[in-house]
Amino acid sequence: MVTAELLKKFDFKAMGLGYLFFVGTNQAFDYVLYPYVIYQRGPFWGGIVMMLLSAASCLVIVLIYDLVKKDWLGIEAIKEIREEIKNLRDCEKKKFRKMLAWFLKKGHWAEFLFLSLKFDPFVTTVYLRNGVKKFNGFKKEEWRIFIASVFVSNVYWTMLSFSGVEIFLKIFDRI
Repeated sequence: MVTAELLKKFDFKAMGLGYLFFVGTNQAFDYVLYPYVIYQRGPFWGGIVMMLLSAASCLVIVLIYDLVKKDWLGIEAIKEIREEIKNLRDCEKKKFRKMLAWFLKKGHWAEFLFLSLKFDPFVTTVYLRNGVKKFNGFKKEEWRIFIASVFVSNVYWTMLSFSGVEIFLKIFDRI
């Protein structure tokens, strides 16, 4: 399915460093800054502030990603593997592969929701934009995906952070 020839194309050093940087900054944003802003401003205004910060930071990351033209997160590699799986003829032979191929062909909404909740608007939009290794900014459809992902992911994180802050405060009120 995934050939050694395909794997040779990927820059695993760049992906590793990019992943470490990305995860580190995301963890700080999601688990430190987000709860702090929600605690200080409340879920409504704090959520709006964080939505704007999220959109701005993701746009800066997209600009850098497209400017550098380097797949430092492995998103393009995954898209390339996805395209290869979609085009495999033997996917029809095995039930799991058939289901995987169907999901990859039809599952944009599921992919959108999963990526928006698990990652951020940057990853969601770059993964769902058309083409592999097209570091060419956003077209109309990508802007729709980006804006929708900013909304979905930030509503989720606002609710999660607010719940976490409230639980934390209730625990410490009892102590």
